[in-house]
Amino acid sequence: MNIGQPELRVPPSTNRGAQNTETQILIDWVAFTLPDTINPIEIASSLFHTTLDEFLLCERGMLGYQTQYRLDNMVILTDGKQGMGTHVILSGSGCRLLESSVLLPNGLNWRDWLSSVLSLGAKFTRCDIAIDEFSGVLNVHRVADFVRSGLVRTRFRKPMIQEGISVGNGVASSDGVTVYFGSPQSKIRVRFYDKAAEQSLDTVWNRCELQTRDSRSQALVNLFCNGLELGSVVRGVLASYIAFVDDKSSDSNFSRRSVVSWWDGFLLGVSRLKLTIPKSDKSIDDILSHFSHQYAPLLGSILSGFGDFESLHHWIDSVARIGIKRMKSKHFILAKSLDESRILSNLLVTVA
Repeated sequence: MNIGQPELRVPPSTNRGAQNTETQILIDWVAFTLPDTINPIEIASSLFHTTLDEFLLCERGMLGYQTQYRLDNMVILTDGKQGMGTHVILSGSGCRLLESSVLLPNGLNWRDWLSSVLSLGAKFTRCDIAIDEFSGVLNVHRVADFVRSGLVRTRFRKPMIQEGISVGNGVASSDGVTVYFGSPQSKIRVRFYDKAAEQSLDTVWNRCELQTRDSRSQALVNLFCNGLELGSVVRGVLASYIAFVDDKSSDSNFSRRSVVSWWDGFLLGVSRLKLTIPKSDKSIDDILSHFSHQYAPLLGSILSGFGDFESLHHWIDSVARIGIKRMKSKHFILAKSLDESRILSNLLVTVA
């Protein structure tokens, strides 16, 4: 399995390489607990198609579990109290790693994988769905304005608006607005924010996130694995919990006011979305960037232990030679891309 990749810093592209302008839906966080009878070795093999040796055994556990295995942002927690089972967490980048390193190479999709998780007796504790919108119809500042004006019907008691401000040299700039419906402890929570501002990009990229917990997560996964399209499920939840209404309506009964066209159009578009897995464009440069960011402190510790670069070099050489024997086809493809980039670089230097 390939190691992870750096955080996405550009809007997702289509499979044709162009910047995406269509609304898309993706699974952006998954957490579940498996019975005590399912051990980490079996989880690594059956769910992640690799061995537990590929995971880093961390110094500390978390969430009440004494042992933590981590492969980038895919985490296996075990050795908890009796009945706690084994807990698995995939953050957003962990979900992308699963797609590129497990699902795509093995011809699987999310429904296949989640169904296999359910077959092991999993109890889902969290499942987040992200909807990325690139046309501007889901303008987060407009969402915030409607909330401030009270032009929203919602089952959530206290929506919250948060804005990050960067200050320096007498100048203040906005890092983007985030609108929350529901508390961090809610079984259902919805968040709207400007993904482009978060990533410091000069483009349109709005995100609506649906966060589900416990019984709501279990219900969502069950519906999806039973054949319902994810877009239809998410649309139903959003329409049930949130409605932005027309401020020009003459109807004094607020509950009868019509829903504004931009929100109605967004929900209609969401209902038509099908979950797809974008093809990974990960290159050797991505791998090297991630490696230097993730493991530089660890290499520094090893260097301090050896005391000189020559000893470190010999150790890295021996580890790399062992790694070559374990390489699979995808690793050879990455190696070939590195070789081709070096050839191109040398050619450009020669031409210059």
